[in-house]
Amino acid sequence: MLSDFFDLSHPSNNETIDHFDAVSCKSKLRIKNKTYYLSRKPERQPIEGEKGNVATILIRGSSQSRIDDVERAVDDAINTYKALTKDGKLLPGAGAVEIELARQIENYGEKCSGLEQYAIKKFAYALETLPKCIAENSGMDATDILTKLNAAHEAGHQNAGIDIWKHDIMDASENNIFDLYCGKKSAIKLATDAATTILKVDQIIIAKQATGGPKPRGQKSQDEEDEGMA
Repeated sequence: MLSDFFDLSHPSNNETIDHFDAVSCKSKLRIKNKTYYLSRKPERQPIEGEKGNVATILIRGSSQSRIDDVERAVDDAINTYKALTKDGKLLPGAGAVEIELARQIENYGEKCSGLEQYAIKKFAYALETLPKCIAENSGMDATDILTKLNAAHEAGHQNAGIDIWKHDIMDASENNIFDLYCGKKSAIKLATDAATTILKVDQIIIAKQATGGPKPRGQKSQDEEDEGMA
């Protein structure tokens, strides 16, 4: 990883990456071959030089797992900002959207007649998986917290979500917990498409490990050998 970084940026000191005194970028990055100077002062890090279209984020950590977690968080934050530039709509998070959708879909299923009402209710039940996972991963009783959430949404509190710190419910909007509208819409659509595709399969062939095989040709059984000797 370090060799790739050095090949990409060509820092002046190839033995350590504690501080960057001079960094020269390759022309293949569409940035002119110019030296950038970074200040050593922690409160100010001015960059002198021309503006480029490529940004490098250096992550440091005490272990590889910690670096991976920070890298994942940075990647999610960048993608979130990118999505917000295309569609700035937000939804209350902490499982509030899934519970409200499940409640409304279940109420719709109650009004339907025929066998389709069971499929509609199961779809509503499937939407409760996310808040259930949030509760279980936070060490809470999923059944108890889902009961409180359903009661709060029935009372008209559509923004009620799970508070993982107090092990209770709270207003997600007031606590500035939001989800991307485009991300939530895409996740539900893809999950529905996957479930529909599986349900369309009317035959499943399971490959089982063979317990035995045919006898090799030319090999006689013990009974046949005994008859030949007689």
